[in-house]
Amino acid sequence: AMKIDAENRFYWRANTRRMEAEVVRDSLLQLAGTLDRKVGGPSLDPLKGGSRRSLYFRHSRDDKHKFLSMFDGADHLRCYRRKESIVPQQALTLSNSKLALELAKKIAIRFRADGEDLDQFIGALFEIILCRKADGEERAACLEFCESLRTATAEAGSDARVRVLLVHVLINHNDFVTTR
Repeated sequence: AMKIDAENRFYWRANTRRMEAEVVRDSLLQLAGTLDRKVGGPSLDPLKGGSRRSLYFRHSRDDKHKFLSMFDGADHLRCYRRKESIVPQQALTLSNSKLALELAKKIAIRFRADGEDLDQFIGALFEIILCRKADGEERAACLEFCESLRTATAEAGSDARVRVLLVHVLINHNDFVTTR
C-alpha cells in the first residue's frame, strides 16, 4: 500500500491531526473514570463544567469554557465550524489548567495497582494514556524523572505525588492530543 499510494492521496490511512477540544476534555474525564455518559438532558453551563460530556455545553458568545476555547472549540456563530491550530498556549493550558491537574490525580489513583512497581506503572500509563508501549528510552527518562522528583521531595506521600506528576506529564504529551 505504501508503494501504491506513498503520498496518501487515496486516504487509505488517516493523516495525523489534533483532537477536537471536546474530545480532549472528554478523554481526560474518561481516563479519570468520571465521565458521565448519560444520553440527553438539558444544556450545561460551560463555566460550571461538571462531568457530563462536552457535547452538552451551552454555547454563547459570553460564556465560554476556557479549556475548550483554547483547543479550538466549535464556533457557534459560524455554524459550528472549527479552525485548527497548534499553538503553545494549548500546551500551557494542559500544564496549568485546574481541570488537568485534578484529573491527573484521579487518573493516578485509578490506575495504580497495589504492589505495582514504578516500571510497571509507567508501562501501564503509556498504554492507557498514549495508547502505545513505551520504548526503553522513554521508560528510562520516566524513571529518571520520578527519581529526581523523589529526591527533591523527601516527604510523606511523595511516591503518590510523583505518580500524579508523571500522569500530568503524559497527558501533556503530544501523542495524547493527537489522532493518528
